[in-house]
Amino acid sequence: MEKLLPVLLSASLLTACGGSGGGSSPQPSTPTPAPAPTPAPNEAPTISGTFTLNAKAAQSNKIVLNTADKENDQLSFSIANKPEWVSFRLTDNQLELDFQPGFFDIDDYQLKFRISDGKDATEYDFNLVVEDNRDQWQEIDMTEAETIGIWSNTKENTRFVFLSNKTGLHTKEGESKPLSWSSPDTIDMRLYNLGCFQNGCSQQDFLEMSVVAQEQDRIRVRILNNDNNETVLNLVKEQSVTNQHKYYIPLFESGIHNATIFNAEANTIDTVVALNTLSLGEHGLTNYGFRISTAISLEDGFYRANNNEPILLPGQVSVSFRNNVTNDFNQISFNAFADNITVTILESGLLTTSADIRLELASDLSPYSASDYFNLPTTIPVQQASNILQAVSKTSEQIQLVPGNSYSGLLIPESRIIGDTEYLSGGATYKILDDTQGEVTLNVVGTDEQETHNFTWQLDNNTLSVMLNGVESKHDIISLPNNNLGLTTSFERSDGSSGANIYGFNQVSNGFSRQDYLGKFRHAFFSVFDDTELILILNDDSRGKYTATPDSSSDFIDDYWKYEDDGSVSITGSFGCDNAINYDQCLSAKLANPNVNTTVRNIKLISINGDTYKFHYSFFAKFRDGSQRAFQSIRYFQKITE
Repeated sequence: MEKLLPVLLSASLLTACGGSGGGSSPQPSTPTPAPAPTPAPNEAPTISGTFTLNAKAAQSNKIVLNTADKENDQLSFSIANKPEWVSFRLTDNQLELDFQPGFFDIDDYQLKFRISDGKDATEYDFNLVVEDNRDQWQEIDMTEAETIGIWSNTKENTRFVFLSNKTGLHTKEGESKPLSWSSPDTIDMRLYNLGCFQNGCSQQDFLEMSVVAQEQDRIRVRILNNDNNETVLNLVKEQSVTNQHKYYIPLFESGIHNATIFNAEANTIDTVVALNTLSLGEHGLTNYGFRISTAISLEDGFYRANNNEPILLPGQVSVSFRNNVTNDFNQISFNAFADNITVTILESGLLTTSADIRLELASDLSPYSASDYFNLPTTIPVQQASNILQAVSKTSEQIQLVPGNSYSGLLIPESRIIGDTEYLSGGATYKILDDTQGEVTLNVVGTDEQETHNFTWQLDNNTLSVMLNGVESKHDIISLPNNNLGLTTSFERSDGSSGANIYGFNQVSNGFSRQDYLGKFRHAFFSVFDDTELILILNDDSRGKYTATPDSSSDFIDDYWKYEDDGSVSITGSFGCDNAINYDQCLSAKLANPNVNTTVRNIKLISINGDTYKFHYSFFAKFRDGSQRAFQSIRYFQKITE
């Protein structure tokens, strides 16, 4: 009985606290669960190691970097702007990279590495320098056909032009030199000064170019000069494009440019090609040019002449040969034929032309034969002629002609008679009188003969229309290199073909004095490949020289000059006036002597820009046969500071 009491007591206590009696009672509260622990933030993966590499070209360059991810997530890796010669492999804890650049990948690179775990990513800059690898250089012999073209390195501002006639041009940092080249094993180049090429002119440098790597139209070259200084660089061959221009001019600065006209509508071209040296027996004529006017069509990226047989070129080549029978020298003429005419337009706006030139005897030698003449060739090998030109276009600058001002640029290309003189061309400077009227003066220098002509003009969209003596002409204002302007002048030839010249165009400046003419000047040449220099010397004692010479240091003074009332200078040679003491006496003596050829030149300053002097140029010649000729033009000279 005593053992049951605690149990019953416990039951009554439970009934009192929450039994099933009829009264209400509070429900027990649900306990709040403990908050879940905050997960640790994801940490971005990392790469460790060296983030710079100097890699050798033409070989494999491998490196290994370490990777880490705290959460051991699956990683991915990428390289922004990855060169195709870079590969990689990502393993559990390492990043293996392999760099296999070629010679044409030599450069500095900054690569952007990115590693990600799918949630976060980390980026790294990787500095890569691809270096040359002389151990992998090769000795590559390029064919002449592969060599011909324009090779350049824009980063180094360097360009080599190799023409099919074995001439060319080397331009480095804006300075150009004509060259002759050959390619026995290496490409050997002889460099000259502009306007003084080969015969009689001093060679300025010799370059030996070895090709050590080649990949399609890219080559890596090693160049040694006269002093054995070495340059190594990559060159890219320019690709051909379709024509976009009408006018092309030679690669030089001058007062007058003989323009090549590319007529896109008619698919014709009027241009000039030149032989490096025209060999006829013992005669060698340097830079001999031939004019070609022909229809062309585009074939495989090149423009080719539409001819099924060689084209007879205008004019003849005449050379003097000694007759072994009579011991007389006779002029022998040859016809010139052109075949395989090819025109290439390049990405840089340059144009190259090439043609095979064949000469055939044209003179009737009877009663003699070719064997009766010393070294007269009976057969003449076909020779390669070439040229290189640059595109020019009408200026986009808004040009205005101001009444009262004078301007340069030839207006009258056709011949006329003034007194006893055949005036070949003129109007190199002209004056604008008002909004529609102008005037131009043609003077026969050395005489009192001259004519003044009025004209009407209109300037529309930088094309100057002129009506002079009932003849209308149109002249485009052209943007020339070095921020200069030019004015086109079209003309008709005796064979019916059309041509054009581009003359320097600018406002004529005044106020020059006699002192501005004194000194020594070098002509700014008509051709990059001229083989003589034209020198002008004007001394203070009114003696001077205007002559073509292969030796610019030859300063023998034998001309007379005079400062004229209009601010110009007239020059004549002293031959034929032995007793004269000044220009007037010398000119009078020569004009009075029918047995003396007389030439007079007159130059008048138009502008001075640095060491470049621009002149209005007038020429007069009286020959022993009594004929007289004159013309006007524009000339550029560079002042020589010694």
